[in-house]
Amino acid sequence: MTETTDVRPFRGLRYGSCVDGDLSQLMCPPSDAITASEAATLRRRNRHNAVHLELADERPGDTPENNRYTRAGALFRRWLDESILVREASPAIFVVDEEFAFNGIRCHRRGLTALVRLEGYEKGIVIPHEHTTPAARAYRLALMKAAGANFSPIMSLYRDSDDRLEGLIEAARRTEPTLTTHLDGLSSYEMRTITEGRLLSEMSRAMASCKIFIADGHHRYEAALRYRDQLDAAPGGLSPNAAARYVMMTLIPFDDMGLLVLPFHRLVGGLRYGDLAALKRGLDQAFEIEVMRGVPAASPEGAARAIESRLAVRPLEEVVMAVTGLEPGETHLLTLREGRRPAADRPPREKCDVWLLHQKAIRPALGADVEAASVSFVH
Repeated sequence: MTETTDVRPFRGLRYGSCVDGDLSQLMCPPSDAITASEAATLRRRNRHNAVHLELADERPGDTPENNRYTRAGALFRRWLDESILVREASPAIFVVDEEFAFNGIRCHRRGLTALVRLEGYEKGIVIPHEHTTPAARAYRLALMKAAGANFSPIMSLYRDSDDRLEGLIEAARRTEPTLTTHLDGLSSYEMRTITEGRLLSEMSRAMASCKIFIADGHHRYEAALRYRDQLDAAPGGLSPNAAARYVMMTLIPFDDMGLLVLPFHRLVGGLRYGDLAALKRGLDQAFEIEVMRGVPAASPEGAARAIESRLAVRPLEEVVMAVTGLEPGETHLLTLREGRRPAADRPPREKCDVWLLHQKAIRPALGADVEAASVSFVH
């Protein structure tokens, strides 16, 4: 029997009418995109800002019984009791239009927010491209266990090869927006709530043959898998269609003109001399390495512009990236050696730059344990 992608509507939670403040004062980005200072600003902005759930503050006296996760879970339940958060009257799929600026250009992106059935990567239905770290997975799992909810959707991609979904989405967009808002003046949002039964069924059927590619949210997805498995292993287990067998995603077509997925930079630090030497050997074996001239070491912004301009002229089919600090004060260009390139028929994940960096150089050189302790991810 052929495995299919199970995408379905759900009764989402939204802020109730009793909440003070414009919705823009209540929104926050995903936790891994919020700095400590930004989190503090968001907490001060409004006592009902979503950051109080998404990234609850740590306190000096935290214990296993009373900590950022348990406080977020308790606050979530209180907001439900007080109708700060209210549930949709009927299952829905949400069409979200987003406008944002990048390098001075206004971009528009459209996605469907729905539930997607959790599947192990080995089934080839949901496809990753990044490795994850234990600490970030543990954070998300602890939050799910404390609250029993998804607070931010995973950003994923699909290919609408026969344009079936495009026609359905255009039909859905003839309705008036449920809400419009913005986030700190950087992005604006328009959301439509689709509840009409025939349209929802057609959307689910159209998605059944689509593979899902995770763009951002690997930690959330893997935490949701573990949460499902833990509940399923408990006495009584989960029913076949239990909510914990699904995760909230915003699904964006690959050919969306506003699709922009920027990489996380890899920071490597705290290596012993032998590990650093092994990393250099690993990079040299996998990549052709050349020094990049004209990169101003004293100016991070200038260095970034110089690096981006050099990368922009390289052919798209090349696996090429820059590394700073491999030698003191130097920036190098890494180009994957011809013999290390994946065959054309390999899965998309195995052609991804950062996956190849890990599989061909970092992990073989450092080993999984040193990698986990020494490699961090930043925007």
